[in-house]
Amino acid sequence: MTTTETTQHDGRFASSAGHALSGSDWLDGHFVMCQPEYEAMLESAGFQPGWNVLDAGCGPGSYFPKLAEIIGASGSIYGIDLAPESIDIARLRVADWQIPCPVDLRAGSLLKLPYAGNQFDAVWFSSTAQYFTDDELPRVLGEFRRVVKPGGLIAVKDYDCRLERRPGNQAIRWRILDAMAQRDTTFSVQVRGWMRAGLLKRWLERAGLEDVWQRSVPIERWAPLAPADRDFLTMVLARNIDDVAGLGLPEADLAYLRTQQDATSPEHALNDPEFHYCETHVLAVGRVPAG
Repeated sequence: MTTTETTQHDGRFASSAGHALSGSDWLDGHFVMCQPEYEAMLESAGFQPGWNVLDAGCGPGSYFPKLAEIIGASGSIYGIDLAPESIDIARLRVADWQIPCPVDLRAGSLLKLPYAGNQFDAVWFSSTAQYFTDDELPRVLGEFRRVVKPGGLIAVKDYDCRLERRPGNQAIRWRILDAMAQRDTTFSVQVRGWMRAGLLKRWLERAGLEDVWQRSVPIERWAPLAPADRDFLTMVLARNIDDVAGLGLPEADLAYLRTQQDATSPEHALNDPEFHYCETHVLAVGRVPAG
């Protein structure tokens, strides 16, 4: 068992796997807000009709409809996630969505994939590398190389926290992240994962992949916000004061955070006509050597 797979942090939007921001409530809201950019990144990865694709860390299956559109009825989707409840949700959604290609779902660890070698044409690995330590990530990438056919693709997308812009004092967020990471080793792994996202190209190259390329995609939202965007960003900006009160933050930080508890308040950032939010995601794609 690994630290990143077994330890609960403070529980904020966590799944049963103990990972922050991996519960379906968070993932669904985030996907809806970022869907145009997320699906464009998936489309740009280079997957082809008829391919067998593994969605590693698939969560509740949000990418399945677009992935099925790309690979068509002659392809197939395999989804694996550490949290069994995410797989249960994905199974229900696959039935509702009437996905045109076969979909195989199972709960399991990415550190030891339950698949045969050379089984897939590609792997899609979205917003999950962040949960693995620097020692574990090469093992995960090694498993991807094992199960992907020679010449196949491995596409890794993750969030780069260094390139996020929020309203208010940016230093508050960094103080919160630093204090939480010092308090909780599991969360410190995740913060490290966010920080290394800008170098995913190098990680894929060190894993032996060829023709590796990388691009960063900003996801920007401006006032006036669409209802779904406002709902999700309300969740992002609100932070339970009880969760952060013991972190040793300056009183001025806590005072600002209190103003963000009520989204109807004139002081809330979402009610500023100049509201702007930007988060950036990195996509790195490499090819398994052909020989």
